[in-house]
Amino acid sequence: MTIKSAKLTDLYKDYERFHCDVAALPAFVRSGGVTAIGESAFPVWIHPESNPIIAATRYGKGRVVAVGNELYFNLRESEQSACGLLARNILLWLTERGTGEDADADAGAGAAGSLYQDAVDGQDALKLATTSSTLTVGSSFPVELVKIDSWSSFMLDPSEYPVAYVDASISDAEVPVLEAYIRQGGSIVVAQRGWLLCSVPTEAVQNQTLDRAVRMGDYPLQKLLNRVGLCLLDSVAQWYVRPGDTLPEQTFEQVYAVHTQRLFDQAQAIERGELSFDDLNVGKSGANAEDKVRVITAVVEGTIRSLAEEAPLLKVIRDEAKKETPIQLPFDKKQQPYTAAVLSYMFQQATLDPDNVKSPYAGVFPRSVGEQAETVYDQVVAVDFDYLDLSYMRMLFAPMNWRSTGLYAPAGKVVTVDVPEGTEYLDVQIGVHTDNLCDNPKWDRAPIVTLKQRLKPGTNRINSPYGGLIYLIPAKPKAGTKVNVTIHGAVRAPYFVLGQTTEQEWNDTIRHYPVPWAELQGNRIIVTVPADNIRELERPEQLMRKWDEIADHYDRLVGVAPDQPIPHRSPDNPQRFVADIQISAGWMHSGYPIMFFEGVTAQEAVDVDVIQKNAWGFWHELGHNYQQIPWFWDPIVEVTVNLHSIHIQSLYGNRSRLFETGKDGKTNYDRAIEFTNSTYPNKNFEDVGFFERLVMIKQLQMAFGWEFYTNLHIAYRELPLDQVSMDEEDDEPQKVDLFMIMASKVSGCNLLEFFDRWGLHYSEQARAAVEALRLPQPETEIWNARESG
Repeated sequence: MTIKSAKLTDLYKDYERFHCDVAALPAFVRSGGVTAIGESAFPVWIHPESNPIIAATRYGKGRVVAVGNELYFNLRESEQSACGLLARNILLWLTERGTGEDADADAGAGAAGSLYQDAVDGQDALKLATTSSTLTVGSSFPVELVKIDSWSSFMLDPSEYPVAYVDASISDAEVPVLEAYIRQGGSIVVAQRGWLLCSVPTEAVQNQTLDRAVRMGDYPLQKLLNRVGLCLLDSVAQWYVRPGDTLPEQTFEQVYAVHTQRLFDQAQAIERGELSFDDLNVGKSGANAEDKVRVITAVVEGTIRSLAEEAPLLKVIRDEAKKETPIQLPFDKKQQPYTAAVLSYMFQQATLDPDNVKSPYAGVFPRSVGEQAETVYDQVVAVDFDYLDLSYMRMLFAPMNWRSTGLYAPAGKVVTVDVPEGTEYLDVQIGVHTDNLCDNPKWDRAPIVTLKQRLKPGTNRINSPYGGLIYLIPAKPKAGTKVNVTIHGAVRAPYFVLGQTTEQEWNDTIRHYPVPWAELQGNRIIVTVPADNIRELERPEQLMRKWDEIADHYDRLVGVAPDQPIPHRSPDNPQRFVADIQISAGWMHSGYPIMFFEGVTAQEAVDVDVIQKNAWGFWHELGHNYQQIPWFWDPIVEVTVNLHSIHIQSLYGNRSRLFETGKDGKTNYDRAIEFTNSTYPNKNFEDVGFFERLVMIKQLQMAFGWEFYTNLHIAYRELPLDQVSMDEEDDEPQKVDLFMIMASKVSGCNLLEFFDRWGLHYSEQARAAVEALRLPQPETEIWNARESG
């Protein structure tokens, strides 16, 4: 994208106006990305290691600003705070006289002032129209909020209502209305986390008929933004932040460098050998080629997959995709960043269309079915729609309701699924490897190999280009409802079900099926590994009973059981562990399913001795799934997770990892207790490592028993929903305060000094709440407690 020097001058002036008096913005957890895709659009503020979080554009006589987090356009803030100053700058820029690409956007336009500045100077308040029920205005801003019912039924005159705040509730019918308003001189601000929309679709999208997962491009709001040259991303700009983290101001050159079209052109130039990664002014200071690939991926690939169908850039990508030939795996994006962007789009368009052919990548992963595998016809699978909504558990990842079938769909082969009449909300999924690797800088396998679609009553013909284990997923619970689904054209996979499959059947026949993936199902845990890992497994019943026993220990520790009433009933679906050749993050990661690497770890997953003696990774990731969100905040995420790990270590007679010795010759206990007895000012819980912090969790157990944590989990589940935060990452101060109060209540002791010793910072309100309980002090200095051994 080539921009004339005069245009660059205008963009630089815009940059200065947005950044006036703002040296840094607070870093908010899980802010969404926003990109510039039009010639008149530009990034405003960026996350240097991922994507822009604010972008803007001129369009006709009007202007639009898109913000990736509602907190960056917070009209309740003091105008002197960073976000308040930013909101002021947004309003000043949106209401400049002589705005729009049809107007003279030079210094003279800015000199003419703005309508918002007139309001600041004492003239009439700026009228801001909105349909939002959540937007409010504080006393710092001279803004009159005009609430309306719909954009279609309201006379939205730019001269009367210079600014409109638009959210994701708009309909397709309102898109041309708002576009006309902008073109005629109106200005719009959008503050929305795109990834959140995809997680919880709005009514505007739910009313559409889709046979696939919701995408950003399905939203009318995205269609509007794409028309004017902006794009919300379906990804997160920053996952974790520490208190006080900021996003520093970037130079104009750094901000301008991440315009989507500019990165798109540069990726092509790199691939042609006309440009090197050293020439790219993207990424954090000192970024290497891989860091820069991550930025290109976040912006370019994130934009492509988020575009609405009618976006011109999407047509370009589709035309390019038709020219692509298969690549060799593994594939390193550094070598072909432009090709990677096109391929990423292609991989994300895969469906279960019956006309599919076998993917050229299927042999690499998930691998091929043996030629001697016999096709199965008329296999009846019972699907139970009667399952619990496990939100009452308030856990990070409650198990979902995939129903294993024990069948495998060969790549490129049609499988027929017959569904009884009257059946609604039943999905079929081919494949268990749900990690999407599109954003990874290297692909060891095709980045998307698992596909899902909604089934209709009658005969459904599906065909996966990759193949995989077949799952049936009831998408909505329905009490007392079971249906029998019949599958034709699949093959049998090695599949053991505790209590149903005999070990003789397993050893004589089932474990030898020539299918690349095997599944072992207990009552509480399901393990999926390459079939090569189970060919010699002779005692699957012993293995799965042990896995179930481990899961039962997790349940008992958090105080749930199958015979208890809600909210203390244990989950009625099993957790899943799945091996993969490549995963989206880390060595293992939590979720549904819990993911880990093939090879040694997969072999350990089916070794009954290992899983009870030396399986910290498995215990740890299952512990993440069980973490309760109301006491889940960044500095404690990788700490409380190991409550379960040390519990399992203790139950099976293993030596605690808290006794491990570091390079300094000290154990985790030694360093932790030195910390709790230190007196330096501003002591902070984060000043020590995760295992030292784990000592705090263990000290509470030593003082009050394992039942302390059982009762704590129970108490959190029983709190009214309006007293807890169910946001996974936000509201850290509130979560810390509540934890201090809840821990004191459950223990029956005033734990303020204990938490002071550990450097946990809480509010004066929390201190007063604990003091008001009039609890006794602990009988011992529990911050000095350590296990014997």
